[in-house]
Amino acid sequence: MITNHLKQQLQHKLPAEIALLGGSLKKISWSFLIGLNLFFCYQGISCAENFLSPSAVFNTQINYCSSSKDLSFSEATQCNFEGIDKLPTSSALRNSTWVRLEIKSSEYKINSALIHIRPHFINNVEVFQNINKEWTSQIGGNQFPISNLHAAIGGYDFVVSLNPTISNFYYLKIASPGLTNAAVIEAEPWPPGNFRNLNQQIGLGVHLGGLSLIVLFAFLSYFLQPNLLMGRFSISILNTLLGTLAGSGLLAYLLFPENPKLDKIVFISILCARIGLWVWVCRAMLLPYQTPKWYAKICNALYLLAACSMLAAILDKHSIFQALLFLGFAASSLLQIPAILRTPDIQPNLRAVFLIGFSAITSLALAVPLMASFIPSFNPYLIYITRAADFMNPLILLSIIMFNNRLIFNEFNKVKFALAKSEVYAKSKEKQIHERQVLIDLLSHEIKNPLAAISLATHSLKNRFSSLRDVSENKRFLNIDRSIQNINKVIDKCRLMNKLDQEYFDLQIENIHLKKFLESLVSDQDNADRIQFIQIDDISIQSDAYFLSAIIGNLLDNALKYSTPDSLINLTAKIIQNDDKNLLSILVENKINSSWSPNPKLIFTRYYRHPLAPAQSGAGIGLYITKEIVQTLNGSISINQTHDVIQFTIEIPV
Repeated sequence: MITNHLKQQLQHKLPAEIALLGGSLKKISWSFLIGLNLFFCYQGISCAENFLSPSAVFNTQINYCSSSKDLSFSEATQCNFEGIDKLPTSSALRNSTWVRLEIKSSEYKINSALIHIRPHFINNVEVFQNINKEWTSQIGGNQFPISNLHAAIGGYDFVVSLNPTISNFYYLKIASPGLTNAAVIEAEPWPPGNFRNLNQQIGLGVHLGGLSLIVLFAFLSYFLQPNLLMGRFSISILNTLLGTLAGSGLLAYLLFPENPKLDKIVFISILCARIGLWVWVCRAMLLPYQTPKWYAKICNALYLLAACSMLAAILDKHSIFQALLFLGFAASSLLQIPAILRTPDIQPNLRAVFLIGFSAITSLALAVPLMASFIPSFNPYLIYITRAADFMNPLILLSIIMFNNRLIFNEFNKVKFALAKSEVYAKSKEKQIHERQVLIDLLSHEIKNPLAAISLATHSLKNRFSSLRDVSENKRFLNIDRSIQNINKVIDKCRLMNKLDQEYFDLQIENIHLKKFLESLVSDQDNADRIQFIQIDDISIQSDAYFLSAIIGNLLDNALKYSTPDSLINLTAKIIQNDDKNLLSILVENKINSSWSPNPKLIFTRYYRHPLAPAQSGAGIGLYITKEIVQTLNGSISINQTHDVIQFTIEIPV
């Protein structure tokens, strides 16, 4: 019955936010798949353009000056030019380089060529051509406003004359620290075909459109189901989108076309901020877990490193900037792997997903700078690799987030099921307590009234036969009185237990003279002569007299019942100090038969009675009630027993 009721609750009370979370994750998945498909479509178009565009009529050869010196134009024409694959690795760190571009046309009708140089953030590029035996130059680059004649989206365009009957040589001086070898140089007939313009627009449009879709749905998911990880991820992807806008020159074209310095500062700031944001997202992902102590310190160091790289770039310390930037991108990704391995409370399957995902992201982060430095022949393809990384990193990170959210969703369902089960159990328990209360109230009414009549009749008979002085008859009357008192005590304890279970009581704090209170309480006990006072402080305290009498009465009653015959019960009550608080310390000690010593772990549980205990009256609820009352009064109770002595100690704030 409980299981069916629980299933109905889960079916009809599923929170709306869980359904919303699942819906938002589906939207993110579909949006990213759409963007990814468009990206690969663009890659297909780009590849087709290499074979179908009119640039196929050009036979081009690009060689680089092998000298590491800063040469003039006349000196550069005498330089030894080699293919990029033959250049040393150190050449990537040169501040400037000379490039010789050879173009030979297979069609005699083409008299002009377009030289396109990428990326947008080349500081200075100068193109030299021989016209009527005189060398002339055209100049462009990021140091000039975006409104410069040669500025184009994603790079710079230079139109040069072309003699279709011979090989044409052009010299290019590229001055941009760290980007000299990474510059992509392309040549095609002028004017360009419509296909090329369409391809460039599609390429950049798909790149920006795909990132925009991810940003849109990341923020949408965050607003539908706010959480720290998705919020940081949304900001990180927005930074990637802004970086693409700045790197292509679109941001400068739209916002500050006449301010190239601001364009440079904005791009560098976005690029360096990507390191800090990446670490920021990863910290949010590992925030629910107990990461190693060094993890937070290294993350803070990476924030500082990103700021230092930004400062070095603004101060034109290009070699320092490049070293710090490469170190930041490498360390921010590699750092996550040992942190995941050293975090103990991550589930094994989630740990595997984390490791695979971050290993892939680390590989992508290291691929671009390593290929640019050690495999120069791949430089023309770096733009496609970076675009792929811009898509793959969010894809991998989203996959990790979705897998993590799925585990959270499953854990939430488990907790919800457990809570619903607890709720059903609590209602069932509440019903049982109510039924027990009704039963005990009924028993109190139906038993106590006859007991009162029996007690009255017994006293009448006792008075009538008192003149006979029959010892056996008097003993019978005494046993009847004792049995009536025991039954009354059991009923009173059951009623008190019900009140404690339902928390249906109000503390009545009053002034109590401790010594007089205990003397009166002891005198009401059977065999009161067996109870001896070891130490009773003659002071007044503030407490609930009813609960205090129940506590001490139960302990004394328990001691009188289960102690060895005719042994003494020791009672101590004194005030002690503990953390600047006054505590009433009550100690009840008695001897017991070692063969029926109680179990200390069970003695305060409801209905516990030792199976070998003497055949004494009782229901096994006295010490349970004592413990509950002590806890209600914010006190503590403990037991200490040796071979033949048991001692109960109670401490209650007064």
